[in-house]
Amino acid sequence: FLALYGAACWMMSIMMDASNEHFVFECRTMLTILQNLLMFLSQLTSLGLFMAAYMNLYPNLPEVIITVSIAVLAWALGGKYFGRHMATCMPLEFFHFPFIVQLMSGPSAVLGQSGRTRLRARAKRRAGRLSKRAFGEGTTADPGDPGWSGASSSPSRRTFGSVGELLRA
Repeated sequence: FLALYGAACWMMSIMMDASNEHFVFECRTMLTILQNLLMFLSQLTSLGLFMAAYMNLYPNLPEVIITVSIAVLAWALGGKYFGRHMATCMPLEFFHFPFIVQLMSGPSAVLGQSGRTRLRARAKRRAGRLSKRAFGEGTTADPGDPGWSGASSSPSRRTFGSVGELLRA
């Protein structure tokens, strides 16, 4: 179902690109649900792999212990580097994830005081860069502006309502 919902969102974004400038922004709730489902399914898959290793090797206890230990080590190391990657490359987004997602993705960035401090500082720097890029360079209109209608004819205040429009520019 996750793949079907994702494909439906992708196809609708292509079809709605010309008629609805802000389709991707308006789909953020659906995309958040899809992201949460994907993370939940990845955790269930990991659990299923551990259970399968146990069930297939059950009578031979030493083999079960070795196999599950290697799987847990690979899973933990992969999760550690994935969380570090997310906290470093997309700190603002990672900072605004729900706590349970942060905890599952990168516990080192949210459990320790120094990790939280570094994440908060990186998130503030990224927010500043995005704000400067969005409003300081004049490439997009400010949605908080009462006169903002979503479209602008001025080239200096051009809005990009969809990914396709941004890529074509």
